Amino acid sequence: MKHRMWMVAGLAAPMAWVSVAMADVTAAHDRVPGNAVISISMKNVGVFYSSLDKMAKSLRIPASSMGEFAKIGEMMGANGFNKDGSAAIAIMSLEEKDGQGPVVMVLPVSNYAAYAATLGGKGAGLEEVMFGGEKGFLKDIGGGFAALGPVKEIVESFTGKPGNGAAHEALMGTVGKKIADASDAFISANIEVLAPKAKEGMKEMKEQMAMMGGPQADQLAGMMSIADDFLRDASAAFMGFKATDFGISMDFGAQFKGGTEMAEFCKGGGNSQALTAALPNQPFLFAMAMDVSTPGMRSMMKKLATMQGQAAGMFGGVGPMDMLDKADGVAFSLGQSPALMGGLFLNTTMFAKTSDPAGYSKAMKDAFAKMNGQSVEGTTFTTSYQAGASKVGETPVDSWGMKMAMDPDDPNAAMMGQMQMMLFGPTGLSGYVAPVKGGVVMTYSKNSALMDQAMKASQGGEGMAADAGVKGVAERLPAGRSMEMYIGVKSIMETAVGFMGMMGGGPANFEVPQDLPPIGIGAVPADGGLRASVFVPSRVISAIKSLVDSMEGEEGEPAEEPKDKTGQPKF
Repeated sequence: MKHRMWMVAGLAAPMAWVSVAMADVTAAHDRVPGNAVISISMKNVGVFYSSLDKMAKSLRIPASSMGEFAKIGEMMGANGFNKDGSAAIAIMSLEEKDGQGPVVMVLPVSNYAAYAATLGGKGAGLEEVMFGGEKGFLKDIGGGFAALGPVKEIVESFTGKPGNGAAHEALMGTVGKKIADASDAFISANIEVLAPKAKEGMKEMKEQMAMMGGPQADQLAGMMSIADDFLRDASAAFMGFKATDFGISMDFGAQFKGGTEMAEFCKGGGNSQALTAALPNQPFLFAMAMDVSTPGMRSMMKKLATMQGQAAGMFGGVGPMDMLDKADGVAFSLGQSPALMGGLFLNTTMFAKTSDPAGYSKAMKDAFAKMNGQSVEGTTFTTSYQAGASKVGETPVDSWGMKMAMDPDDPNAAMMGQMQMMLFGPTGLSGYVAPVKGGVVMTYSKNSALMDQAMKASQGGEGMAADAGVKGVAERLPAGRSMEMYIGVKSIMETAVGFMGMMGGGPANFEVPQDLPPIGIGAVPADGGLRASVFVPSRVISAIKSLVDSMEGEEGEPAEEPKDKTGQPKF
């Protein structure tokens, strides 16, 4: 797919193993053959382009870098084009012909003859036209649609007859339909057809990793094994897009074949929202919650644990992810640190949901004892754990400590040694642990006020879910989530700007907005498939734009588009 006129060329490559599908198949998608390898669909071309244009302007992306998406605006202005209609693109195979992909665009038209004339055609039969400065072939397929593509034989054989909706819906499955319902635009791919090509590329990557050697190669190999499982078990994969005044939603997902390992992982859904609510309401850099109460989620996390490799030693086997097999769920908040030189974890808390809080606390104590004196990838741990060592208010709490000594002769430990002061402060990590009703609370610093706030939040007090920004974003993530994450853009910006200021730099004339909501990510493993959603609020996009403008010393206007000799923008 060498020619720029076909916008699918820009979409098909990055989405070669990820697809999007749609419920209540649109009229245009219904005309795409059910055996298409990849299909792209828009419910309403005008609405989709308006959303895309808004995003591009917010991010200051010039039209020239939008590639073939810029052509959508050109299409909508054409005589006889129905901008309020649905559109679709079909990729019929993975083989090219004369350097062109087997692509057909199903375009909505209100007057086919008028539209054909704008492309240099006469409005009758299969005819050669010019689209975006390149040669294409166009024909009327009836019902208010036209077929357009770069390969004559492909367009000629494309009937465009309706009646393919059932085949598309069967490929989508439950997960694909949910993603489609929530999207203005989507891509759908048949993974069983794409898998052989993907496996060829993965084989080359594995060979390169084997040459690398070392723990990094082992960790990457673990990740590749997950990709192998995906290609083995998936029938289709999905991606959807929707933009509103509040923000941009992107959905990613996959439907797995019934009875496969990954289909069994993805059953039951969860309630990660309740775990987020158990975290204290405070400024944070990153927060996550994971409900592992279902057998599928437990099995999935055990398998993912094999990918940890070098990262497994960061908390010496006693971090929240290391203890998941002893809990029904976990929530973790990396709070904004009041003093960077004191360590990144000064305001960090964890809540583990368990029916046996005392047993979980004992397991933590035993894990600390086991880790004491051990070395992991060039890092030697010195740990301590004292039961009932302190009190927070009238509540006895345990205290813990962890110091890490890096082997200067071990290259794997060198980088960690450089980061240790910023991450853990001059004295290493330490904190409190206390069993509470329904779980265990842990802090990563000996901060009594923070521990008190965390314990109250775990018992239904003022938790993170009550924060207006978190609440607004959470409402736009899919229900029944087993996993959710929030990226505290405001706190990250404040931390970064403060750090740059310490170094004598930083943006000029920029203030971090005080009402900036987080970016939200939510995942639902259910119905034999997996759906992951990302929501980016418009205010976050605007703040990023303002920060970039400030760093570049600009007033916020995008650079003028380069023009050709006629004075027209070069797209």
